[in-house]
Amino acid sequence: MNSLSAIILYHNQENLVGRVIYSLGLQAAQLAGIRTEIIVVDNGSSVPLRLAAIDPRLVAELGTVHIEVVRVKPAAAGFAVSQARNRGTAAATGDMVVFLDADCIPAPGLLSAYVAAMREAEAAVLIGHRYFVHCDQISDDLLVADLKHLYQVPHIQSDSNFGLLVDRRMPELYDLAAHLMPFNCLHGCNFAVPGAVLKAVGGFDADFDGAWGFEDIELGYRLFAAGLPFAYVPMAHVFHQDDRAPMAVNRTDTRNLYLAHSKIPGYAAYRPALRASILFPAG
Repeated sequence: MNSLSAIILYHNQENLVGRVIYSLGLQAAQLAGIRTEIIVVDNGSSVPLRLAAIDPRLVAELGTVHIEVVRVKPAAAGFAVSQARNRGTAAATGDMVVFLDADCIPAPGLLSAYVAAMREAEAAVLIGHRYFVHCDQISDDLLVADLKHLYQVPHIQSDSNFGLLVDRRMPELYDLAAHLMPFNCLHGCNFAVPGAVLKAVGGFDADFDGAWGFEDIELGYRLFAAGLPFAYVPMAHVFHQDDRAPMAVNRTDTRNLYLAHSKIPGYAAYRPALRASILFPAG
């Protein structure tokens, strides 16, 4: 493996995405013999992303890393995450593609951990977990002084994690190799996959655009059906920057859940069985 592409999904997060770019730039410099590119997909922001508007200190470490901003028009209604990530995929040239969100700062060892795991597995779907923090508890000054400052930021009970303190996938991730449906753990904000395989299976399914969720799990199903093993990479974690304002995402809309049920054999029966299992003893 000689190259990687980091695709960042972005929407009106100019104050957050610079931190993601900064961490990736630092890490790319430590990957000997790996050509790295960063593709930021601006998914219909009300004000298009301008790299010049980001704190110069946060882009100063890019060195030879190529960075590109791809603009996607606003969706007619709801979300268009699949369309946006597919635009990033089309622009990506890396042997491995790492997907991140603009509010997810990669831990200092994320890229090297993914590279090592991909070299060991040759071709796999690699998944990392998330820590949840308040975005205003992160200091850019301290971040630039030492990226490990992230480990000093208190963890929070996140709305994006259904109010839990610890990533809700952890029970499943610990036993991912034996998981019957490991793609249930694939979240678009932090995973890595061989670029050629990603394009071969057709990327994300645009049928999910218009509502929230499950486009990543459905992609995971097709990767799983194509024979790729799944692996949990503990050092490939991210720091999810939560805002103190409630999220605007409507998680009660079940449209995409039922769409996933229709596209993934056995998934409708699996999810309630999972919640009733020992993984979730509280129901």
